[in-house]
Amino acid sequence: MQSTQKTFFIITLSTLIALPILAAAKSTNARSDQGQPEATASVVISPSSSSSSNGADEDLDHGAKNWKDKVQEFKDAKESQRIERLKELGAMLIENRISLLNNLKTRIQNMNRLTDAEKTALILDIDTNIADLNTLKTKIAADTDLVTLKADVKSIFEKFRIYMVAAPKGLGETLASQGQYILGRLQAIQRQMEQVMNQNKNQGKDTTQLEQLMTQVTNQLQTAEDQLAIAEEKFKSMTPANTDAAKTAREEGKAAMKKAKDALKEAHRILKQISEQLKTMGATSPSPLTSVSPTILPSATPTPSPSAS
Repeated sequence: MQSTQKTFFIITLSTLIALPILAAAKSTNARSDQGQPEATASVVISPSSSSSSNGADEDLDHGAKNWKDKVQEFKDAKESQRIERLKELGAMLIENRISLLNNLKTRIQNMNRLTDAEKTALILDIDTNIADLNTLKTKIAADTDLVTLKADVKSIFEKFRIYMVAAPKGLGETLASQGQYILGRLQAIQRQMEQVMNQNKNQGKDTTQLEQLMTQVTNQLQTAEDQLAIAEEKFKSMTPANTDAAKTAREEGKAAMKKAKDALKEAHRILKQISEQLKTMGATSPSPLTSVSPTILPSATPTPSPSAS
């Protein structure tokens, strides 16, 4: 969806293209929203709800697909069938992870608020994991003894940590990049509104209150910028080699994203207030502002279930 571009002297908040902060890469068996438009005519900045966060968690709940049934089949199998049953389990575990990574990759590719460079960097890690998983899948299929096969299947959990690290890391970095886009748009609007305000001030009009509001906007946008930088750094630091550190980084990244989102929402609110006041100042005020109700999709990175890795 494209927002209609106004030719006003100042960009009003109603023309700020929306940037949904996606909750998670959806699984193919539930809550698929492929085909839904990414953009609307408002800034998307809203607190995440517990129900939405739970939905995101469920999407990373080991990919479902009856993997626990395969575990039981292996345990119940006769000695002569155990290798075949374990190979089936290994293939399923890998396919679930590749499916999740491909869903996340598709979402990143379809996000037109990310630059090509950002997409390339994010997708590189995903493609590397997919390639390595496919290599392991081939090796598992060729294993001939149970000891080697068990070790290879175990490495799916210990080496890759797709649900615990790789997917939340990729999603978190994506959300931070989207937040940077929203920040940049609000900063651009603030600069244009400051120009209008200064023109009114030069005409002898009282802009004292507007200047105070502008200072508040600057403070909120600075907070958002600082927190987005923290979130990006935390998500980038996540590695499967140290899951405890990765968990800590994920939670710290989520907390920073929440603070950044709250600051962006408050900056948006104040900018709208400034726009309304500028309208009352005469010829140099912005054109009427269409009512904007900023609603934001949850941005918290999902937390996988304890059994996921």
